[in-house]
Amino acid sequence: GLNIGSAAKPILLGALRAQTILSALDQARRASFELWIKALGIPGVGEAGAIVLAQRHASFSELAQSPLLALVARLRRTEELRKKISPRSRINPPKSDEETKARTIQNEQLKEEGQKLSAEIEQLGGGKDIDLPMAEGVLAFFQSAAGRHFLEQFPLVGITPQKDAGQKDRPSGSFFADKSV
Repeated sequence: GLNIGSAAKPILLGALRAQTILSALDQARRASFELWIKALGIPGVGEAGAIVLAQRHASFSELAQSPLLALVARLRRTEELRKKISPRSRINPPKSDEETKARTIQNEQLKEEGQKLSAEIEQLGGGKDIDLPMAEGVLAFFQSAAGRHFLEQFPLVGITPQKDAGQKDRPSGSFFADKSV
């Protein structure tokens, strides 16, 4: 059996249960990066999102420091603000000609900022398949106490998530970009 207690106070598991636990640990060590990302339960990251993130990042530390996610979050917030202040907005119409002019100027500035951010994102491989909840969710998780603790402790348990053989180290415009029907 396996002693999961201490020498002074042993807690023995039967051989079958011990083998099951060791087998599960071995499987965890060989689990793909995308499965580990999904397993974290980060808000905004589902199965497809985990695949996208695993394609674009090589490790948890890289994911936590991702310039791509930071740029995508900025771009998505800029796009949302641009819609909100649009001089042609039917939901939030300007109340005067002065407000229309001010919004037109601000809208152009936001448009230029969005174009610059989009160009930077394209240089990093594109981000069309990353939405604001995913980008903000990942960044917020790794900035939280739990995320920082995870980054510190995860390497100590001897698990190094691997990219699946079919997982490509390349940017894709879409999850379905290299699929055929």
